[in-house]
Amino acid sequence: DGTFKETSDSEFGSVQGAALALQTIARVAKKGSDLKAVTDALADVVALAEGPESGDYLAMFSLNDAAADPLVATGYILDAAVRLERLTDSAPAYTAETLGLFAQYLVVRKRSASPAALAALLKGIDAVGSNAHFQPTVVALTQGTVAKAQPLVRVRVSDIRGNAVA
Repeated sequence: DGTFKETSDSEFGSVQGAALALQTIARVAKKGSDLKAVTDALADVVALAEGPESGDYLAMFSLNDAAADPLVATGYILDAAVRLERLTDSAPAYTAETLGLFAQYLVVRKRSASPAALAALLKGIDAVGSNAHFQPTVVALTQGTVAKAQPLVRVRVSDIRGNAVA
């Protein structure tokens, strides 16, 4: 299922373990290496992401370990995905729709509390914003409210990192 066991004695693998392992492999691997097993594991882990329920944002990875942070796992997995795509010149392990849901998940959690979660959030946002295949865009009102007296609406269109989109 793409998860990695924390230790050889562990009965089950974890998404958090997979996130750390995939990111480590993606950082040390060399271009041209045979990474098929790794990219297959990445695709399996991405498939474990939970979809939206009743219109809510993506409820990312369900982690059994209470100490594990789904935001950290998400950031590391997205970082690994983009690094592996660059190393293997392959198609992404996700669809444009899934990447959009990842982007929503990250943007909603931009006020994370722990340093590890903030670092993972930045990794995830950079990965989503710098991938070569899909570019999620953000459309935001430039003024705070829309009123009947002022029906003109101004918006700003940017990538997830706030850069203007042409």
